[in-house]
Amino acid sequence: MSRRHKKIAKGNKAPDQNPGSLTDLEKWRKICVRILAEDFPPSSSAIEFSNEELERDANLDVSRMSNWDLVCQEIIDTEFSPVYYKKCYDELLKRGKTLDEIRKMRDFAWMTAGWLNYARMVWDWVSVDETDIRRAIDWQYEGDIISDEQRRSMLLFLEKHR
Repeated sequence: MSRRHKKIAKGNKAPDQNPGSLTDLEKWRKICVRILAEDFPPSSSAIEFSNEELERDANLDVSRMSNWDLVCQEIIDTEFSPVYYKKCYDELLKRGKTLDEIRKMRDFAWMTAGWLNYARMVWDWVSVDETDIRRAIDWQYEGDIISDEQRRSMLLFLEKHR
């Protein structure tokens, strides 16, 4: 989890609320609500980025990334610059995603790929995308955490925003 997200997660004082023990989706949801309440894209970072890094991020071409790849960048256990997150966010807007759709996609990504990466401790530091979201949905269904109806609905949402 990025420093920013770890700080939020640690704000939960109960021992059963730490991310490593959050296979219960309701407990995980509480962490996600706190993460998603933060400004996005963030205007600052706990890490100081050099001017060269910020300039590099400003000039990145994210146009070949999938929608889910763009949304899941904040879930990777790496903290990118605010410029990088803004670049991803702006690309989603450019593709016609509304602010509400992006909010829902982020929520969905945290409840699936975020759950897989942090609550289930898969710890992917390189790439989190639609494959991870599908895997999380499968694990949640196979673990009787979600119903077949929920699984189908989630898969439809995933496809809709592909």
